[in-house]
Amino acid sequence: MACSAERRSATALAKKVSKGEKRQINFDEWFHVKNKKLKEQGLPYMSTNGQPQPAKELPKLEDECYDDCAFDGCSLINGNIGQKMTLFNLFHELTYNEQQQFLADCMDVREPERRTVPESEKMIDDKKRSLQEVCISMGFKCIGAPL
Repeated sequence: MACSAERRSATALAKKVSKGEKRQINFDEWFHVKNKKLKEQGLPYMSTNGQPQPAKELPKLEDECYDDCAFDGCSLINGNIGQKMTLFNLFHELTYNEQQQFLADCMDVREPERRTVPESEKMIDDKKRSLQEVCISMGFKCIGAPL
């Protein structure tokens, strides 16, 4: 009988001691925080609806810019897998905000010369309107991002 009384008092004491202690919050162990870090690093992760998402693919040697591209940077990166890998790894080591800043620094944002197109110019060849001043296709291929 004394043994059961000792057990009861020991469990009551344990409950009393642990009642005031709160569990420490560890944000790094949360599911969405882990997935966010994996996604930023380009590693495979689980989406919020439970679908597994693949890792970002490393750039391929055959992913090249057009031969007639006017930008000097594209000709330096074309055919050089080492530079592509360096750029890919450098980009995916950054946090999300740093990645966004990196992309913003690579772009030249300008105000449009005019917001509306006159009626006389509405029938311009689609090829002329589709030309871009910034060659982003090679940049996105290097960092493994979809266009």
